[in-house]
Amino acid sequence: MSETASQPTPVAKPPLKSFHFSCGDSAEGPIGFCGRVKAASREEALSVLREALPEAVVVTENEGAIQYLQVYFNPDKVKISDSDSGMDEQAT
Repeated sequence: MSETASQPTPVAKPPLKSFHFSCGDSAEGPIGFCGRVKAASREEALSVLREALPEAVVVTENEGAIQYLQVYFNPDKVKISDSDSGMDEQAT
């Protein structure tokens, strides 16, 4: 008696969208940043962005009179409302 191994049914992944985040506005304040994240939902994109943001980035060191310039991030302050509704991945 032989048994046929059944193959698991593949689960279809939702299509990815490209979400643009815009945080701060350097035209209105001293600093701003933006980024684009591929994800299936805005919530997932927010999570991915928060994980990717470093605590700080050194922009320059020892450039003439500037000894250093460092930018700090607070990932917990990035919100869903800082992103657009997402574009289909093929459109990017």
